[in-house]
Amino acid sequence: MFGGLSSSSTAVQSKSRAPTGLARHLPYLCRLLAWRQAVNSRKVLAIDDSPDFLSAIQLVLRDEYEVLTAESGETGLRLMESQPVNTVILDLHMPSNAEGLEILKRILDAYPHLPVVMMTAAPDLKYAVQAIKIGAHDYLHKDADRDRIITTVRNAVDRERLERERRTAAEQARSQFPLVGSGSATTELKQLALKAAGQQQPILITGETGVGKDVVARYIHYASERANAAFVKINMASVPEDLVESELFGHKKGSFTGAIADKKGLFAVADGGTLFLDEIGLASTRMQEKLLQAIDDGTFTLIGDVKPVKVNVRIISATNRDLWQEAQAGRFREDLFWRLNGFPVPIRPLRERPEDLLEIAEHFLEQSAAELSLERRELTVTARKALLEYRWPGNVRELKSVIGRTLVFSDSREIEADDIRRHIQSVRHDKTSHTDHSLKTNLENWEREHICAILLACDYDIPMAASMLGIHRVTLYKKMRELGLELKRV
Repeated sequence: MFGGLSSSSTAVQSKSRAPTGLARHLPYLCRLLAWRQAVNSRKVLAIDDSPDFLSAIQLVLRDEYEVLTAESGETGLRLMESQPVNTVILDLHMPSNAEGLEILKRILDAYPHLPVVMMTAAPDLKYAVQAIKIGAHDYLHKDADRDRIITTVRNAVDRERLERERRTAAEQARSQFPLVGSGSATTELKQLALKAAGQQQPILITGETGVGKDVVARYIHYASERANAAFVKINMASVPEDLVESELFGHKKGSFTGAIADKKGLFAVADGGTLFLDEIGLASTRMQEKLLQAIDDGTFTLIGDVKPVKVNVRIISATNRDLWQEAQAGRFREDLFWRLNGFPVPIRPLRERPEDLLEIAEHFLEQSAAELSLERRELTVTARKALLEYRWPGNVRELKSVIGRTLVFSDSREIEADDIRRHIQSVRHDKTSHTDHSLKTNLENWEREHICAILLACDYDIPMAASMLGIHRVTLYKKMRELGLELKRV
């Protein structure tokens, strides 16, 4: 068993050394100990009904892994419940082919991301191929040499580590873009988003303005196998018509006036990841045609070039329009609609999710307090009632704005109903009068709110506030006078 493997061990005689000699080797010994501890943290479980095989596999792998053993599938499964492992080595014929395959299925059902290496002594590879189809990572013949076994197990352990790191990164990323709410509507949305994450066809997210389409798109990306690749967003409404093609597909130097260098487009930047096309319903007819070709073929051509570029990009689009009606009216290509609508993800408006509203409000209170370094304030019973009575036409975005303003401008430790109603009116006024605001007025409003937030966070300590703002305190006093802010009462 195992070509080139000797079961004999070499004795190491210890010799007395002078303390100075030991001290000289301490750094090396410390590094060796750290390496051994890291190695021992990687566990391989070998399951086989042959004690001789288990002893041999322990001998082969002991320098790199802690090797656990089990003489039956049931024992191995119980062991895995108490001791997480990085890879399993499983005998295919224990005591029959059918039992080996059944144990493999049970392991993968319980631990779908765990690599399993099948070992077989039979010359017929029929059952080994079946095992691969079920989901085994690899298979080895029991006559394989020592190096082949070590290499195969290393590959399996590395795969498990990379998959574990990917899932950890995805969980951390999803925590930054949570779908808050435990009501039935949000629970269904989470389930749908997770299902969408496992798909490769284009995803179309629909819903009213402010429902959180961007958050859902990011949630899907970070829950998918593309989580470690780029998430690239473009708002089709914010890029000028004459620049959107260059922005998406890139251009060659000299291809048009102003093209002073080669430019990489967002399709290329998102290669391997996700391209999020926000406000897709506002794409021009020409842009719709270009997008259809890129999605259909998985290729695009830079402006000023003739060579097609192949990319692997998952498309997520979002719109607050009914694209089917837009297509029927001739304002949106019907063929592009069907391509984008490969996996639809509708989001219900906030007014239809009252069971989630207070939970989302609490989330924004905590988030805003942390971002602005402010004390967390509590919602009174009447404030909660005021939140539930309002219809929230601006959805989650409006709720976040109201909660943020209320937190910044409230002097009390508790938020009352009047605070909520006053800032609802303030947010609505800002929205309806937005078109009448000059750029100067908008900047002044932003400066006023920003300085107020910093002053509150600093408990009106002017030197500290000036330091946080990166300006001299005299400049801060001057700016406060210009904006009509008082020192003691902002």
